Amino acid sequence: MDLKQRIKNYVFWFSLVAVFFSATGINPETLTSWTKLINVLNAFLMNPYQIGLFIVGVLGVINNPTTKNKGLKDD
Repeated sequence: MDLKQRIKNYVFWFSLVAVFFSATGINPETLTSWTKLINVLNAFLMNPYQIGLFIVGVLGVINNPTTKNKGLKDD
């Protein structure tokens, strides 16, 4: 897997942020206050289900379906 190439791509970062916001439940209202943001992040860290969703989402972002193995390795 060529992570060096992926981290140079802005779409990769945009996708990771979208996955993070989705898994944590962050919405625009949450970003209006540091207290709200910290509360949401603390709740995320205490919720194994949300952490699992985040991990699955990250795997979906870094997965390369165009390779021969259609997985986490580049061929």
